Amino acid sequence: MLKERIQYLSKQKGLTRKELTEGLITQTHFANILAGRYTLAQDLAEAMAKRLSVTPDYLSKAGDCPDAILKQIEHMAETVLFMRGTETYLRELPLTVNELALELSANLCAACVSFQLNDTEYGQKIHETYLNFYLEEFNDARIEELPTPVKRMFYLYKMIVSRSHKRYDITLFYLDKLLEQGDPVGNVDRGAKIPPGSLYFAGSV
Repeated sequence: MLKERIQYLSKQKGLTRKELTEGLITQTHFANILAGRYTLAQDLAEAMAKRLSVTPDYLSKAGDCPDAILKQIEHMAETVLFMRGTETYLRELPLTVNELALELSANLCAACVSFQLNDTEYGQKIHETYLNFYLEEFNDARIEELPTPVKRMFYLYKMIVSRSHKRYDITLFYLDKLLEQGDPVGNVDRGAKIPPGSLYFAGSV
């Protein structure tokens, strides 16, 4: 997750990898850090954070994903699944936090809820200013490597977006992907009774 966050921030600042690391660390060492082979030292996090205009924790804690955060993400997924999102809920989502798994999931959730509330303009803004980068970084193969709640948020987003574009073949593909993650409401499959009031019901075609 650190690699993706640094790449995103570097792109936002218009910095090359060489410009980010110059005078701080060798390219080889930095590549090993991004690959997870070495940890990001605190002094290096502080120096890079200054160049990227963020806090050191925003870099050093990017990969953190404790159980408490996974539970928060699971709650987001259930909110989208049961279409319980409101304008108030939307405003309270943690769209910028140190842990990238939570931040990314919150932005996916915000886009989903926006589409569900017919606020497509806000949903599109999140996509263009934030999600578009990460959607390119995390293809389906990469998504499969993520914790289950994060995978679920990605697939919910892709299901909602494809359905809004009337790409029902893709909608069903991601519905199947969701069901592969284990159903949070219990024993739902595409051919069985789908609970009314849930996105499984709304997404079925």
